Amino acid sequence: MTGRILIDVTQLVRQPARSGIQRVVHELLRRWPGDVDARCVFSEVDDPTLHVVAIGDVAAALDGGFTVPGASPGVVSDRCRDAAEGTVNEAALAAGDQAVLLPEPSFLTDVVDRMRRLDHYGVPTMVLAYDALPVLTPWHYPRRDHLPVDAYFRWVAGHPHVACISATTKAQLARLRGGEDPSVTVCELGADGLADAPALSTGFVVVGTIERKKRIDVILDAFARVNRTRAVPLTLIGAPGNAEDIVAARLDDAPWLSWHADASDRVVAGHLRGATALVFMAEGEGFGIPPLEAMHAGCPVIAGPGVPSLEARPAGTYARVDADAGSLAAAVEAMCRPEVRAAFTRAIADCPLPTWEGFARDVAAWAVRGARRDADPGGSAA
Repeated sequence: MTGRILIDVTQLVRQPARSGIQRVVHELLRRWPGDVDARCVFSEVDDPTLHVVAIGDVAAALDGGFTVPGASPGVVSDRCRDAAEGTVNEAALAAGDQAVLLPEPSFLTDVVDRMRRLDHYGVPTMVLAYDALPVLTPWHYPRRDHLPVDAYFRWVAGHPHVACISATTKAQLARLRGGEDPSVTVCELGADGLADAPALSTGFVVVGTIERKKRIDVILDAFARVNRTRAVPLTLIGAPGNAEDIVAARLDDAPWLSWHADASDRVVAGHLRGATALVFMAEGEGFGIPPLEAMHAGCPVIAGPGVPSLEARPAGTYARVDADAGSLAAAVEAMCRPEVRAAFTRAIADCPLPTWEGFARDVAAWAVRGARRDADPGGSAA
């Protein structure tokens, strides 16, 4: 039995990865409101048939594949396939009353083509947008395959039912569209996805894929400066990306530096729980989950300019620095002083933070509104 809303997880099943985006999908499925009728669907390569899977089964597959140290992402794909409870085709969707939600960017050409066909058939479709950076700042994505990326963003730019994860993403979408659309909804991501864990780190931590846009070079230069006069450890936690060569070149001659390329959520939580501070210098983020997770764990944050997840946080709840090694080194030195860190810790304790349950509830409510609006263009379900 299919649900009223079908959440297309084809990208996740075919190409599961420990990415921030699929972390969002994981939390969305884990917290999906039980009173909103929905199922997950996915398709295989060269087969348009949609396999139907219960939301809880996909969430459980992610629990087993992403939160266990050393688990292969293939575990996610295999468990989703094993849990499939039936199939549905596009003709049945066109004849029924389902709506389809794409919860993550898909650069799989057949998925984008399917969404376009469903639009043509009159099936209500919706898309959750993360950022438009692959087309607005393509220099951050040197390995991208231009054709599927551009096809996805052309579809999103003209789509009537879009929700964004931040005001920054909404502004990026407006740039693609040539103007702001007041109907675009913002559903802010949560901060409470990591469970409590014993403290592990004693220094500073960086959480996120090891990419150049995370300004790993600036971070390492800053800590090299600090460590000339005092021992201040830095732990990197994140999968290899296009900056792994920068880290590898430093590891042998930087005793203050360590790197965990594969860590469970519990290990990440433990590092945040005990760290002096999280350092987050990424530029061009759609949101930036680690700073909020750090705050939720009581960990102060040093961040570069323009981090979307910190837009709504009050002044004094994090240390904002310019994106250069000198400014960051000075902020690290200051955070090493107990009274400075204590002031940020107190400010964090008084700062309301968004929850994943609230995010899932907002997305589900937006999806229901979109499905009803398409089913009844007259607006009886405003």
